[in-house]
Amino acid sequence: AARIRVLGDPGTGCSSDLYRQFSVAAFAGPLNNSVGLESGTDYLHGCFQSVLDLAIAKYGQGEYMDHGVDFDLFAQAHLAPLPRELESPTRPIVGFFGNIDGNTVDRELLDTVIMSRPSLTFALVGPMASEFRSLTRHANVVAIPRRPYSEIARYGAAFDVCLMPWLQNDWIAHCNPVKLKE
Repeated sequence: AARIRVLGDPGTGCSSDLYRQFSVAAFAGPLNNSVGLESGTDYLHGCFQSVLDLAIAKYGQGEYMDHGVDFDLFAQAHLAPLPRELESPTRPIVGFFGNIDGNTVDRELLDTVIMSRPSLTFALVGPMASEFRSLTRHANVVAIPRRPYSEIARYGAAFDVCLMPWLQNDWIAHCNPVKLKE
């Protein structure tokens, strides 16, 4: 009988992260030099086509299971009042919500874009790693700490432009851009 191990967050039963090992103990983050297929499992669920392709290449089988988005939450967000942090900034507002850290976000790109567009407001919503805090030196940046998922859609609805200033690396190449769906 085939062994089946579901990848990723135990709450979602899915993995978009090529670098995660396939055990609950590894959900804290990627392991150095991991390619994500060391578990000996012979049937994998993947939330991104490239992860599924790797599973099929290694084990000859797998199953695609896409991420879900709370459609109603995002579809109704434009009806809710603006978040208070975004009531007064100059429009247009260019925004990002998520972890603002060196694993996924291209700091140099983000800094360059912010500096090159001083007439735009950049709203960065989420936990910001220390190496990104210098972005707040720009007068056109509004840094907003992490917000509960139930509030995120309101921030997205307040943005005139959403951006995904992601690094170009293997991790990003093998992830599922849930933010694009949101």
